[in-house]
Amino acid sequence: MGSQLRLRFKQEAKLLKKSVAQVARRDKRIQDQELEIKNLEALLETEAETKRAAEDKNAELMRELEDIRAQFSGLKVSNEHLSQWVAALQEQVSGEEKLKAAFEEFKRYEDDRVEQRCAKLDARLDALSIDFDEELYPHMLTAIAGR
Repeated sequence: MGSQLRLRFKQEAKLLKKSVAQVARRDKRIQDQELEIKNLEALLETEAETKRAAEDKNAELMRELEDIRAQFSGLKVSNEHLSQWVAALQEQVSGEEKLKAAFEEFKRYEDDRVEQRCAKLDARLDALSIDFDEELYPHMLTAIAGR
């Protein structure tokens, strides 16, 4: 019985060593899995922070886009107003150019009329000068001498 007990004790000791080794392997596997879980959690946290940063940047860019769209809309309205103003100014300039052309035409017409009148007056003065010389000149000498 002593040898059976010893044999049984040895078998139990072997089984216990096997069980301890098996538990140690399982414990090592569990520790490795826990480390992998911890690393995955850290990676997940990093990705979550990256996602939050990307969402914040996206929100900022969306606000900037809305601001740019509002600015663009304002610029379109301003451009339309300026285009209307330019059209009105061009119309005014066109009217002023027509008025200037009409004034220039009137000025040429009046210049021609003045030239004609001056030519007529010059002709009349020449005629009067000739008449003066012919008719009054002899009497002037008599009048001067009689003084």
